[in-house]
Amino acid sequence: MMESRPTQKWLMISFFVSVSLVFVYFIFTLIMGATDSTYETRLEAVRTGPGSYRQDFRINLILDQAVTVDRLQLTYRGVSSGRIKLDVILLDLDPQYVYTRNIPVKNARQGFNISGNHFRATSINGKRLRLVIGDE
Repeated sequence: MMESRPTQKWLMISFFVSVSLVFVYFIFTLIMGATDSTYETRLEAVRTGPGSYRQDFRINLILDQAVTVDRLQLTYRGVSSGRIKLDVILLDLDPQYVYTRNIPVKNARQGFNISGNHFRATSINGKRLRLVIGDE
């Protein structure tokens, strides 16, 4: 009968240590946040959200190649009838749907907005489109 008390004592101690470790793990996860493979990408998107670009932030869109800017995926489709053709995918809203924008060249050189981001075309040709972001 005396041998059962030390066994019960260690059983209680191990139970409380286990519960304490689980509690500490949950608090740590709550404070530090869960990490996944896209954490750095999302963190960069938050740091460079709409309106936080430097005035000289430039991108080159090459014909039929997608470029992700902020939470937009832009694909340059060329120039036709004095209009720039852009395919826009809003990654936060619906990453499966493509919105086609036909922007007059004159308006593109003066500046245009897509989903809260201001763009201005600096160079337009059949194979490449250069844009400045955030220059209003």
